Amino acid sequence: MRNKLIFLITVLSVSFILAACGNTTGNDENYLSNDTYKILLYKYGEGMEPQASTEKYDGNELITSNKTTKTGIENKKVSVFGYEHELFYSHTLEFSSYDGVYDEYDAKDGLFMLDEETGRIVSYNSYSNKTGDGYKSPVNAHSSRLEFIDYARNILLEYTGVSTENCDAMIKTVKLDTSYKYSKEEIEQDYVNFIEQDPDFSAEYRIIFKRKLDSVYRADTIEVVIGNGGDVISFKCMTSDKKYEPYLNTKIDKEKIINSVEKAFKRDVSDYDVTTQSITLTAIPNGDELWVRADVDYKYINNGETFGGVMQYITIAAG
Repeated sequence: MRNKLIFLITVLSVSFILAACGNTTGNDENYLSNDTYKILLYKYGEGMEPQASTEKYDGNELITSNKTTKTGIENKKVSVFGYEHELFYSHTLEFSSYDGVYDEYDAKDGLFMLDEETGRIVSYNSYSNKTGDGYKSPVNAHSSRLEFIDYARNILLEYTGVSTENCDAMIKTVKLDTSYKYSKEEIEQDYVNFIEQDPDFSAEYRIIFKRKLDSVYRADTIEVVIGNGGDVISFKCMTSDKKYEPYLNTKIDKEKIINSVEKAFKRDVSDYDVTTQSITLTAIPNGDELWVRADVDYKYINNGETFGGVMQYITIAAG
């Protein structure tokens, strides 16, 4: 029987359903702070239940969306990878963390979002991975990690008009199917490819591009999901240049935030056997404020089994 391993990874969610937190305690002794940043517990998931030590955020969601519907929108036709799709308008979305307003369209073979102002594609999700006659993907199961990243860059530039030249690029294996008996070290690589060991090996790669505000990654969503055979499952490019403009000169003490989050996390999970943890920071514009969200990815042992999850903390960086 073939071994199957599926990692569920998204830009706006984590590998489990995040549960909303309760109200703030209002007790100054119940949160960690320093000269610059006050750390608040934002969300936690189905993993560990945090202890009542860090004050919980009780404000509005940092990233929100608003859905409206227009009338009189005509059908459109767009060509992606040489295949023409007919689009039928569904609704319009506006996000607090992105600059644009996006019209969403259904198609027989996929789901699209177009920028209301420019008409460019900002999001494409394929149902069938159809391509036009004569279209040949430049990558395949034997292609390198860098070749997949370069292909993703070209896709985004061609269809969304956005260059990722100055972005940090990373790749994650989000699905794989193989009969190869891989080692722990092999499966923990970001780009997993066992085609030489298993001719039937299949995988999907999420190629992610990140921009920075000072030393912290922004909340843009710029990514492409590609099968190891070269088929493009989806791409998305939703950016926030205008929303970050007021904060271009903001200095964020990344080390100080991480140190404070580490202390808060240690206190919040003091009753658990945590084996590993890593912290990722994201700068999020919200109204007249700039927040930094810290995602703590962790693993812990319970009754001899290893589990994982994410706990989120936030702090105001400007505003």
